[in-house]
Formats: sequence, structure tokens, C-alpha cells
Amino acid sequence: MAISMRIAIDTNIVTALMRGQLEAKFPLIKLPDELYIPLTVFAEARFGILTGGNPDKYMPVLDGLISRSSVHLGSGITLETAKVYAELRAYLKKHGTPVSPNDLWIAAECVEQNFVLLTLDSDFDKMPQVRRLSI
Repeated sequence: MAISMRIAIDTNIVTALMRGQLEAKFPLIKLPDELYIPLTVFAEARFGILTGGNPDKYMPVLDGLISRSSVHLGSGITLETAKVYAELRAYLKKHGTPVSPNDLWIAAECVEQNFVLLTLDSDFDKMPQVRRLSI
């Protein structure tokens, strides 16, 4: 019996996918059939495109990525997500290891919705509550 995980991807993975760099940098990585994109990740990616040098090129790529039947947007911030955010932030403050607010929202959504986060960002290593796959 195969074990299935609900994999969410961080902004840096979305960016690498859009640029066609993920396979080039990590040829042994096989992405699962279904991926989840937390809404904060989508917002960060869209902001990066809108303020970057080539929005006409990358906006259709992002739109194409999220329109795939195998890619699902997270359900966003709920009351439970906000509670997890507060707990994670309190944990980080107690341990003196701050991270960006957006990373906290991504972490909270992943914890609350039981996602494993695929990321290149070591900030998530500061939060043992977040199940992650770091590459």
C-alpha cells in the first residue's frame, strides 16, 4: 500500500517551476500527482510577477500552473489557521527565532490543513510543527 502525502509548495518552488528551473537544479525530484499552493504562496508569486521585469511572460505561466487539475489552491486563512499562526509565532518568539510573516502564514496553513511543505527555505526548519521536505 502506497503512502500518500498532501504536498504544498512554497513560493520558491512555484518560482522555480514557472522558470523551468526545478528539473534543471533537482533532476531527481519527482513531484507528486497533486500539489497544493497555499494562498499566501499564490499572493507572493503574483506580487513577484507584477513587480518583476517580465509580467507579460510569467503571469500566463502562473495562471496556467494554477489551472492544472492536479494543482489546488489552499482554502486560505480560517479561524483555525489564525490560531495556528498565533501558536507558531509565540513558539518562535519564545525561542528567539523570528521568520517573515508570510512564512508564518504559509506554515500555519500547512499545519492546519495537514500539508507537507516542499521548500528551499531553511526558515521553516525553525518550526518543528511544520512537516516539510527540504531540497
